[in-house]
Amino acid sequence: GIAIALGCNVELPIEMPGVLNAGAGSIGLLRSEFMFMNRSDIPGEEEQFHILKDIVEAMDGRTVTIRTLDIGGEKLAQSITEDIGEIAQSALGLRGIRLSLKMPHLLEAQIAAILRAGALGPVRILLPMVSTVREVIKTREVIKRVAAKLKRKKVAIAHPLPPVGVMIEVPSAAL
Repeated sequence: GIAIALGCNVELPIEMPGVLNAGAGSIGLLRSEFMFMNRSDIPGEEEQFHILKDIVEAMDGRTVTIRTLDIGGEKLAQSITEDIGEIAQSALGLRGIRLSLKMPHLLEAQIAAILRAGALGPVRILLPMVSTVREVIKTREVIKRVAAKLKRKKVAIAHPLPPVGVMIEVPSAAL
C-alpha cells in the first residue's frame, strides 16, 4: 500500500523513450556532461537550453534533476580540460563543481540554460564532487546572479528558483 516513485538516470537524450516507457516519475540524475564530450568546442547557453528544453518538455511536468558539469577523472572533454592538464584526470582533482567554479563562464552558461528550461517544467540542480559548504554558497551566488541577469532581460526562468542539492561522493563532504 505504499507508493514508490521511480526516477531514472539519464546519460544521453536518446534514452528518453526508455525513461517514458519505464513509467519514470522523474529523472533523478541527468548527466549534463554529454553536451561537452566528444567535441572540439564548448556548447553555449543557447545550445544547452535547447537540449534541456527537449528533455524537460518530454517529461511532461515530472521533475528533472540536472547535474552540473562533471568533467574529469575518466570523463574528459578535451575542449575544457586541454588547458588544465593532469589535474583534471585525477579522480579527486580539479573536477565537478571545483572545475565549474574555476571556469565561471561555463557555470554561468549552464545555470542560465537550466533556469530557462525550468520555466517549462520542474527542474532541480545537483552539484557534483562537492567538498566544502563554501562551494555550495558560491554556486548559489552564481545562480542568483544569473537569475537576476535573465530577469532584467525579461527571459522566462524557473520560478521559484530550482532547489539545489549536492552529491556526497568526496571524503571531505562525507566527513
